[in-house]
Amino acid sequence: MVKNLADGEPARERGREVAGLLKVLADENRLKILSCLTKGEMCVCQLTGGVGIPQNLMSHHLKVLKDAGLIDDERRGRWIYYSVKARGLGELLGCVENLCDCATANPKGRC
Repeated sequence: MVKNLADGEPARERGREVAGLLKVLADENRLKILSCLTKGEMCVCQLTGGVGIPQNLMSHHLKVLKDAGLIDDERRGRWIYYSVKARGLGELLGCVENLCDCATANPKGRC
């Protein structure tokens, strides 16, 4: 879901991209998962205990975060370890920064 958006892209497309990412991050459990992963890679069992949700719900949230390009996973034997995808978070911050710059430069106009 996270894309590097070119400056020439219409503001509407940037807005859709950021809105989609913000929807992903609007869930409290997903924010908790990302917070845990900022401390280092973890497997599902570690995350489940840290966030306090059942394993099946954890798997759902991890899939949403992975599909959004915010986390990576790596299988090691029976276990899958998850980590924050720095590039994905950087691109998200870049999208939000671009929108803030646009809003500041054009408070009543279009970007």
